[in-house]
Amino acid sequence: MNRQGDYGAGAGAGGGGYAYGEKSSAAAKSNRKWWWIGGGVILLIAVIAVIAGVVVSRNNSKSGGNGGLAGVVNGDKNDPSKFTKDPRFHQSFWGMCYTPLDSQYPACGDTLDSVIEDIQIFSQLTKRLRLYGSDCNIAEYVLHAINVTKVDMTVWLTAWLPQPADDPDGSTYQRQVKNVQDAIRKWGVDHIEGVAVGNEYLLNGGSEASLIQHMADMRTALAGMNLSKTVPVGTGDAGSKITETLAAGSDFIQANNHPWFGGVPVEQSGGWVWDYTANNEPATAKQAPNNPKLYVAEVGWPSGANETRFMTEGAGGVAVAGVPNVQILLDTYVCQANTNLTNSDATFDGYMWFEGLAEPWKDALYGGVEAYWGLFDKNKKLLDGLTIPDCTSP
Repeated sequence: MNRQGDYGAGAGAGGGGYAYGEKSSAAAKSNRKWWWIGGGVILLIAVIAVIAGVVVSRNNSKSGGNGGLAGVVNGDKNDPSKFTKDPRFHQSFWGMCYTPLDSQYPACGDTLDSVIEDIQIFSQLTKRLRLYGSDCNIAEYVLHAINVTKVDMTVWLTAWLPQPADDPDGSTYQRQVKNVQDAIRKWGVDHIEGVAVGNEYLLNGGSEASLIQHMADMRTALAGMNLSKTVPVGTGDAGSKITETLAAGSDFIQANNHPWFGGVPVEQSGGWVWDYTANNEPATAKQAPNNPKLYVAEVGWPSGANETRFMTEGAGGVAVAGVPNVQILLDTYVCQANTNLTNSDATFDGYMWFEGLAEPWKDALYGGVEAYWGLFDKNKKLLDGLTIPDCTSP
């Protein structure tokens, strides 16, 4: 569900009309049209932002300043590994989707200090993070933060793959690949679960053959680095786009399976995710001869919407956004999924909650429920009324 046109069009949750939990191509085309209409204005704003503040932000980050910090974690400022744990938190999530605040290219207002603070928070909830791109130093900052906080955490890095029309010379994608390689050269692969090529590339109209070739090229690029281990390469896409052919070209598949866009009541959503993954397109990944890992890469529920008319989804509006319903999905999915994953008949290998931090910038580009999936708000505060499930993930 997260998109990043030029990384920059951005990681975003979908705004409507999924079939079996996934976004329609019409909605994707509408978003691209909006991007081009507003492109000139956005570019101008971005250029001003770059001139006025990006250099200062990066310098603060590299020099140990506190740019971007919300001040929600108490600890030793000279040793990020020493911080106070929040008694409300439990390491109950198998994995979590994460995009640092203000990390949209080319403005890049994210900072290392802020990412360190995020890792201190999310390491109390999960051992695994899924990223969506590598611009704005995301890959480097996250690996740096994991190392200096000394937490038990691994990550799926991602090289964002734009549609050919948005990246005709391939420069955006190649920049993403270079960013991933640079981060690996600096921090190694001990904390890397894998590298994903793109997210929802097929959902937005991309070619399966092209995606498979890009994954093969990524494997070649990583192999040429003489790493200490073989890093798996895969992709993430809408569950409805998973095929056996795609799986055969992947070391892992990250399937975005959202009960909200499946249009089911929240009370049925936990079971819906499990059933959809086991009995529809995502299950075809396990039929591929290479038996790639299969992850439910996005499961979550929106806490609100930017307009009342977007607060419901599905026939008769049976899916209702809101913090109480986020809590229902937390209570009926997380611990149950953890238990199911330990069974020998588990149909997938893990799940990632969507998502850790809210991304309010999405309102302007996509509207609807786009900006309302985070467990934590833009100030890194747990949403009022939410309680983290008390169990331990596998």
